[in-house]
Amino acid sequence: MWRRAEEPKAQTSPEPAPVAPTVTAETPRPSPERAGAAPRAESARITQAISIRGDITGREDLFVDGELQGSIQLSGASVVIGPNGRVRARVEASEIVVDGSVEGDLVGRERVNIRKSGSVTGKVLTPRVNIEEGAFLRGSVEMTRAGEALPSRPEKAAAAAAASAGGGELRTPLRADAPDSVN
Repeated sequence: MWRRAEEPKAQTSPEPAPVAPTVTAETPRPSPERAGAAPRAESARITQAISIRGDITGREDLFVDGELQGSIQLSGASVVIGPNGRVRARVEASEIVVDGSVEGDLVGRERVNIRKSGSVTGKVLTPRVNIEEGAFLRGSVEMTRAGEALPSRPEKAAAAAAASAGGGELRTPLRADAPDSVN
């Protein structure tokens, strides 16, 4: 049959092998917790080998799979407590997902999701909550309306209430064994 005459090949440099894209903090990546949501930057991570004592604030998503004691306050972001995460803190974020262990209050501005491997000891305050079968919750759940202002830190609110009730100053009650006069 027909045979095509071979044309001389032009001398070109070989094409480089395709390289897999590198994921960096600037590379958008869809979050598995937000199925169907717009891609967001990769979240900050606290891994199993990290233990933190202190307060964390910011506006970026956070994944905790290590140990954390203190408080977490992330406005407009989500916090995911991984299966190895052990958190002893008050957590305040837009969305909170618990796969690990939390001792402290959870304040979710949009939602709180406690998965079947999750354990929470404390108060949950959110407009939407999902507690999977098998999850552990010891505490209370208070539902708010969407868009309703959530209370600030309970310690500050209690101190402010005590100050306003006492005429602006905090008073410490005297003990029975205290001296009658103060120097």
